Amino acid sequence: IAARTVVAVSPIIGGSAVKGPAAKMYSELGIQPSALAVARQYGGLLKGFVLDQVDAPLGAEIKAAGIIPLTTNILMKNVSDRKRLAKDVLDFIESIR
Repeated sequence: IAARTVVAVSPIIGGSAVKGPAAKMYSELGIQPSALAVARQYGGLLKGFVLDQVDAPLGAEIKAAGIIPLTTNILMKNVSDRKRLAKDVLDFIESIR
C-alpha cells in the first residue's frame, strides 16, 4: 500500500455516518465521530482524503496531519451524484499522483 496513491472517502458527514456503523463504533471507542477522526485513523496509509463540504473546516487539520484533503459534496442521492463524486475522486487522485 505504501507504494500506491491511497485515497479514502469519509463515511461520516457532520458527525453522523452516512450509512453503516462507523459513527456508533467511534463513539463506543470514546472517539468523537468526524471526518477528521477517520482521516487520523488511516493516518500514514493515506495520501488523500475526501470530505464533505459540511466538514470543510476540518480540511486544515487533515492537511496538517500530512494528508491532502479534497472537499466536495460526498452525499450521493442519485445516479448523477454518484457520477459526479466518482469524477471528483478520480480527478483528485490524478492531481496528487
